[in-house]
Amino acid sequence: MYLGDLAHTSYAPDQTRINATNLPLLAQRWKINVGATISSGITVANKMLFFGDWNGNFYAVDAARGRILWSVFLGKAPDPEDSTCQPGIGVSSQPVVVGTTVYVGGGDSAVYALNRDTGEIRWRLPLADPQSGAMLWASAVVSGNSLYMGIASLGDCPLVQGGLARIGLDDPTHPLVRYLVPAGFVGASVWSTPAVDEQAGLVYVTTGNGAGDAQDAEAGIWGSALLALDATTLEIKAHFFLPVSADDADVDFGSSPTLFQAADGQQYVAANGKDGVMYVLHRPDLSPAWTFKLAVDCINPALGCGSISTPAFDGQTVYSGAGQPDSAVSPGSVYALDPVTRNPLWMYQARGVVLAPVTLTPGLVFVPSTKGLAVLDAASGTELWTDGRTSGMFSQAAVANGTVYTTYFNGDVVAWGIPGIDLQNAMAATPRTLTFRYTSGGPPPDAQSINIYASSGALGFTAASDSSWLSAGAQSGTAPAAVKIQAAVGGLAPGSYTGTLTFTPSDGGSPVAVRVSLLVNGPLPSLAAVNVANAASFASGALAPGSLFSIIANNLAGETIAVRRIPWPTSLAGVTVKINGIPAPLVYVSPTQINAQVPFEVALGAASLVVESNGASAAPVALTMVPAAPGIFLLDGTRAAATNQDFTVNGAGNPAAAGSVVSVYFTGQGQVDVPMTTGAASPIDTLGNTLAPTAATIGGQPATVIFCGLAPGQVGLGQINVQIPDLPPGDYPVVLHIGDAISNPGVISVARSL
Repeated sequence: MYLGDLAHTSYAPDQTRINATNLPLLAQRWKINVGATISSGITVANKMLFFGDWNGNFYAVDAARGRILWSVFLGKAPDPEDSTCQPGIGVSSQPVVVGTTVYVGGGDSAVYALNRDTGEIRWRLPLADPQSGAMLWASAVVSGNSLYMGIASLGDCPLVQGGLARIGLDDPTHPLVRYLVPAGFVGASVWSTPAVDEQAGLVYVTTGNGAGDAQDAEAGIWGSALLALDATTLEIKAHFFLPVSADDADVDFGSSPTLFQAADGQQYVAANGKDGVMYVLHRPDLSPAWTFKLAVDCINPALGCGSISTPAFDGQTVYSGAGQPDSAVSPGSVYALDPVTRNPLWMYQARGVVLAPVTLTPGLVFVPSTKGLAVLDAASGTELWTDGRTSGMFSQAAVANGTVYTTYFNGDVVAWGIPGIDLQNAMAATPRTLTFRYTSGGPPPDAQSINIYASSGALGFTAASDSSWLSAGAQSGTAPAAVKIQAAVGGLAPGSYTGTLTFTPSDGGSPVAVRVSLLVNGPLPSLAAVNVANAASFASGALAPGSLFSIIANNLAGETIAVRRIPWPTSLAGVTVKINGIPAPLVYVSPTQINAQVPFEVALGAASLVVESNGASAAPVALTMVPAAPGIFLLDGTRAAATNQDFTVNGAGNPAAAGSVVSVYFTGQGQVDVPMTTGAASPIDTLGNTLAPTAATIGGQPATVIFCGLAPGQVGLGQINVQIPDLPPGDYPVVLHIGDAISNPGVISVARSL
């Protein structure tokens, strides 16, 4: 079924035959080509694969050999009269298999029930008129004795009356249809697939076409909305409208909804918009919980923007694909997000646009993109394997019985497997590595869980440790099982420790090793204001909102970690820094230095900074927050970090001509004139200008300021573009004046005038 289950988690916890250990061996088992684009995901049932193509053909394929068992034509939408519109296509809907019946939406806007073994049509129900521009993009969803199907347009020209249908499988000829705009209106198309909360009796759907006056709850106009409907009556119980501005030309909810419960017990529904934002709402009232910016805003996500990739959830972490992030040059991205802290755990820069949902198995993330399939480590986002293909993917990878099934733009259907895996009853563990951290004076580290799996059936195991400080909560058990791992820190001196837990299967098979690290840090130092400084000038005592700062002292952390992703996390290596109780985004942590950003939310005036490490806290440091505190970054202790007008680095061997413009980089600019999210990159398309009055001198002479604000695509980095006055060749100090604050000097080199 679409996305694996009714909640759309895209998680297959029992698929452990392919894991990080044997993944490098993953190779093609077979390949066929159906001669048409495939956007339908594959449904695996009864050792058969089911999918459709854009020529309107629907297939059953032998999963083991790739042999087509049967095919049937299920219609193709006609081409619109306007040749610039989306051309007509065939089957996009992913099927669902219940018993011996396959249910799927056809290219002719009808729902079909097919005999699983022969392809014989058992019944056909037209839901909309394809001549009007209608199309069933949604995949089939069966809950109880009802099938749910969204009604949409082929494209936006022309639009049709969008809606959601509930088809009783005991009487499919009399469907209940809830149209999402009144009669005579068009829009509110359901291009996505419904998610079902059977316990609550609710169906969740997302809609499009929210521009203009297409959002009016009282009038029953549900454009660009996330809706909760009664699963039986389709009465709308709650709604959330996608934020729409007056100039939005084609705003939509791009993805299907995903239902999940976070580790703190909160029940959520998440969906992504073409505006590039993931919206996470409380269930069942759909009140806003939090949002996360995934990618740049756009109209056409296929070009590498926004997101139509449905979020996935493995019980702990939310994963989502998207287009190009605000701060990266890659055309696509995948994020791992902690739904409790709401912080990103990692971001993967994909080679292609990630349009389809990712697939999750224990320890792995399967990423389809317009450049083929990649497989990532779920804990770190590290790329472990790619299919090496240049053909793109519209559909999610399906993982079943030790095989990965993929479909491609060019009509290829490929099965990938591990040689000999079907003959093994292998045991696997995930994750294969753990890290515990402890800081003297803080609480002992909490136990962590690993999952032990067997590739087929139950399998007994025993656990053994090679280190006195390391133990498993269960010395024996039967896979699949969750095992608590504990680290005893009593009596251990500060330092790094490593140990191994070995899990041995009872059938004499190969044991599985889990590598465990323990980092014991001494007590946090006593800090003073002199230890906290502007990250560029290292002036201490006063900081500005949004600026970069450093904490310099001994024994700040037990390890060194630098962040290469944006937005920056607020916890790194067990360390957090809070200013007036607000977590500061961190980019670097080491035993002797912490680099971070002052939250924009911190108010001016007296402030208190606290460093925490693994639950232990240092004494508060008193600081002063000021409107601006500029500090110029220096390359060698004296030379300003500056670029010339041709974007080359300014230096003695590469001076800038008098009269030209140089860009000098600094931090401490304070608030800017566009809304900024702490820890996130500044916008590329909308410059953030410094609010306070700004001036600059070069060699003591006033220099014309062209721009002063945040450097586009960077976190907390200021940029000032200044025109060099008419100076003779030589080296001159640059000094910035922002409000009442004056920066440290930084030297630039000047050449003869242009």
